[in-house]
Amino acid sequence: MFRTLAKPPVALFCDGSIECDPGKIKEGASNDSPASGPCQRSDFRCWWNKKVEWKNCPAGACGNEIFRFNNTYPEEADGNSHPPRCDSGITGTTYIVDNVNSGQRIAGKDGRRCFDTGQSAGSFKFDFATPSAKMDTHQLGVGYGNHTWFSTTRKASSPGTDQRLKATGTWTGPSTVKGWTRVLVHMPNVAARSQQAKYTVSGTNSTSPQRVAPQRIRSNEWRSLGVFNFTGTPSVALSNITDEAPGVDIAWDAVAFQTLGANPTHVVGMGDSFASGEGADNEGGKDYFRETDYKEDLGDSEVLNKCHRSKQAWIRQATLPGRSQSIGTISDDYGNVDLSFIACSGARTYNIWTGGKNQWNSLPQMDLGYLDQNTDIVTIAIGGNDSLFTDVFNECVWAAGLKLCQNAEIEKRNPDTGDKTGEMTGPLKDFMPNWLANQVKPRISKVLDQIKARATNAKVYLVGYPPLLSGNGQCIPGIGTEEAPWLNDEVAPKLSQEMKAAATSAGATFVDPASDFKDKAICGDPESIHGIVTDGRSEADNDSPAPSMKSFHPKISGARLYANALERSL
Repeated sequence: MFRTLAKPPVALFCDGSIECDPGKIKEGASNDSPASGPCQRSDFRCWWNKKVEWKNCPAGACGNEIFRFNNTYPEEADGNSHPPRCDSGITGTTYIVDNVNSGQRIAGKDGRRCFDTGQSAGSFKFDFATPSAKMDTHQLGVGYGNHTWFSTTRKASSPGTDQRLKATGTWTGPSTVKGWTRVLVHMPNVAARSQQAKYTVSGTNSTSPQRVAPQRIRSNEWRSLGVFNFTGTPSVALSNITDEAPGVDIAWDAVAFQTLGANPTHVVGMGDSFASGEGADNEGGKDYFRETDYKEDLGDSEVLNKCHRSKQAWIRQATLPGRSQSIGTISDDYGNVDLSFIACSGARTYNIWTGGKNQWNSLPQMDLGYLDQNTDIVTIAIGGNDSLFTDVFNECVWAAGLKLCQNAEIEKRNPDTGDKTGEMTGPLKDFMPNWLANQVKPRISKVLDQIKARATNAKVYLVGYPPLLSGNGQCIPGIGTEEAPWLNDEVAPKLSQEMKAAATSAGATFVDPASDFKDKAICGDPESIHGIVTDGRSEADNDSPAPSMKSFHPKISGARLYANALERSL
């Protein structure tokens, strides 16, 4: 029998008992108002709530389902895409609180499941703003223990619908978690794409209990939220309310509480591309942390992250006094150094300070939450982009023509937004000294003051920039013998002078790497800073024919020189 004959009459679920007028069911009807549609309720809740029958199924009036496969077809085997993580890999005394409570049956094929039932050292629960939020929360057999919950991010700034879809998951650890403890969150390799996942750590004395971590790692990995001194019930909470756009998947996987005998040295690495390790990469972005190098098309939108935090960055290569391994190595092994690495390529001062501009859909670095009274060391390189580095070099290399670039001019930018103003600078040799002294230095000071206010017990190191050219830069087309000395001997030292003054006024230490790069910059031997790079691009890089973002940034060997400079100051 045709299925169309099994349909109910169009007015069957509409009568006066639910304040529905079947006479208004017609072509073009709408429920914008009771006058234009069948539902006569102002809240449009004309919901059918009674039993009804419109066909006699035993008499053969209901149609038949279609069987595409009969009982001779075997059940298709489970696939093995996105295999789970079944062991924590974390050393020492560690309590794993999963998103499935102990004893709860875990679905999936025996060979795929890590455990038959949930194995958790604590408890997990959801709080939903409305039933609609529960309907928008889903689960997958992936991640730690082969189970992950996920939903869609909703904007904090949007009232109404988005707030009704708020879901908050909370992991609560055991009472044995006391004192200094590293908190790690597990990122599943799928269904985790938020760049603004904000975790709230409770039960500690931290002055900054909220930590933001990007989830789009694309592999089953732990990420540290930092080390906390727990004095009360340990818990971590995460909601799907963020400020990112468009809405993307956000996941609740497992949380680990690694108890420690003492407070490890907490290092925070902040700043721009010279701090993130832009260019400190062997080939194709393989040395960049994956959550900081990707682009993704989402319908009409494109999501990018070009922060390019490198595993070879100088903050990770440097070794603290009295330690035999680098900061990065010890932190990766969950040892007695904890590194919060949040620098981002392209950052300006307004991408650092609290309440500033987001960058690559990520919050300003101060608002990521990694500075508190327990932070020991903060390193930051900032001011290069505020100094219009890219605009000036573009003018020198590409645009100035027969004119010396110091005699050329560029369009001014708003120092607090980066937007072009339509005004011209006049000759750069006259403009740059005033710009560095009157615009760049005060903004660096603002950043340093905020860092000192948040990390009240930390030593703060402002790391400078070396002259970029060796041998008068003759290996770079467009750089003349009169332009390189202006860039190296006037602009670079002036920026260092203003940075040092800002550091001194804020009670920070200025680290000058200039001597380490002598004869080793662009055109040097050995060359430790990239010149113009056109190949070996990372996933989220400039599109050809524009040069790669690696251009004019330290190589891995240059990051090592930076580490040397920092170690002298430490």
